[in-house]
Amino acid sequence: MSGICRATGVSLRWLLNFIAELYDTLPDDLFAQPPQRTTAHVRVLRLEAEADEMWSLVSSKANKHWIWIAMDTATKRVIAFYVGDRS
Repeated sequence: MSGICRATGVSLRWLLNFIAELYDTLPDDLFAQPPQRTTAHVRVLRLEAEADEMWSLVSSKANKHWIWIAMDTATKRVIAFYVGDRS
């Protein structure tokens, strides 16, 4: 996570608080339906994102935890993240 802090210019404490606050506001089901096409012409918006994965040992070497983070390159906002095992 320190790499994300370095790239975005924020402190680790701020990033962790931001993630915790954002996570608390999320619904349990993040599935979003794409908008219905109303005309034959569709405008496509391009999203550029960066993805990063990191791992850390928690309490012992046998207890590895991974975090994956996707970040919008233009706004530096976190689009999505996942914490868990690597399977």
